[in-house]
Amino acid sequence: MHFKISSPGPLAGRTRVPGDVRLTLTTLAISMLSHHEITITNPSPSPDVADFLRFLERCGAVIDHSNDTITFCGNEYKDDVLIDVDVPDSIIHCIISPAVFSACSVKIVDGAGSRSHAVTLLLDLLKTVGLVDENISEDGKDIIVGSAVFSPPEVVYVDSAWAFEAVITAAAASGNPVVISYPTLAVTHILRLLTLLGFHITLPETADDKTIEISRRLSRAAGEKSQDIRTFEWSDKQGGVIKIPGDSTIAAAVCGAASLLQRSDVTVEDVIWEQGRRGFFDSLRRMKVNIEWEPGKNDHSFDSASIRVKWSKSEGIHVSSDQVFSMSSESLILGAVAAYASGKTVISNAREFPGFGRDTFTIFARGLETLGAHAGDFSEGIVLHGVQELRGDVVDPGGDSDVALALVVAALNASGTTTISGFEGDEYPAGEFLRIIKELEL
Repeated sequence: MHFKISSPGPLAGRTRVPGDVRLTLTTLAISMLSHHEITITNPSPSPDVADFLRFLERCGAVIDHSNDTITFCGNEYKDDVLIDVDVPDSIIHCIISPAVFSACSVKIVDGAGSRSHAVTLLLDLLKTVGLVDENISEDGKDIIVGSAVFSPPEVVYVDSAWAFEAVITAAAASGNPVVISYPTLAVTHILRLLTLLGFHITLPETADDKTIEISRRLSRAAGEKSQDIRTFEWSDKQGGVIKIPGDSTIAAAVCGAASLLQRSDVTVEDVIWEQGRRGFFDSLRRMKVNIEWEPGKNDHSFDSASIRVKWSKSEGIHVSSDQVFSMSSESLILGAVAAYASGKTVISNAREFPGFGRDTFTIFARGLETLGAHAGDFSEGIVLHGVQELRGDVVDPGGDSDVALALVVAALNASGTTTISGFEGDEYPAGEFLRIIKELEL
């Protein structure tokens, strides 16, 4: 099982990408905790979404799914919950958290195996809001968690979007308000989603504007993400229509390819443009790539933008772990661009990011090295020294679709033919990306 890649030559024109997969999954996960009907338009066509819908339907959700719309009515978790392979690793925290604080028990398939990194981080977080060690046991490679009582401290401190989502869904499932200190820019898209679903977001009674401003200034002075403090309460659950903008990962792949292929000039329309999701494009600009964007003029439920990228020579940069939080799997695509940039690029791994750790960087670095790049992984990320030309070869993404997509981007500008092993040419997201590239070929 494999497919072959060779350079398509220059790319030109305007295109759209499918709906954002992470936002589609998050919307479904939080809406599952309400009985109000929502309609999601332009949902992601990713198989992860189809798998997740099967899981939610088994848990009692009522679903009508067409190509461009999902009509969804959730059902709170009440009985024992089995979290199996139909729950994607990228959204597993939004299922474990509410299930632990509302169901009888939660069984996480392979929670002590391939999912151990994500599950361990999440359970450690949940211990700060009421979960106790006595409730956790292992059954072979599976993890079983008994029901717990949500009992958060006066303020719950989180430093990433996934941790914020985990605490919010735990609080929503328990029916209790929660005060959270969170990185302001990293969660803009989630805040907008919560507002659409009926959450009340207010200042805590014990805090005032002066206290919050002092906290922000101290964070900036320490070189950390600015924090905000708010009380979240889901007392007015509501449904409605939620419109999903274009997927940031596929858009990043298209823009990355356009920056590498000579004489290319590509515009990707209606891409999600929330602060916590556009780190890849900000990094391209830092690399001196010829990139510009214009705010969307559509009626999406979230901010969007049209992004134009022209071929240009790029320069190496340093990407901190905090900056990686705003690009997730797009950090690998940034590595594909950096493999051709002048100078050195260092991409740090996001601290405590479930399901995306050193092993992913190692597999990616080996793939780039096979193509002739000067790449090396280290305990906290990957370092690349750009070269003039990569050469086609056989690369193995280790079964990781994010790695496969990034290696495809790198291979499009390599000489000769590259074979991607372990995947078919139509698998998502690489297959969708290559379909768009075919449309943009001159």
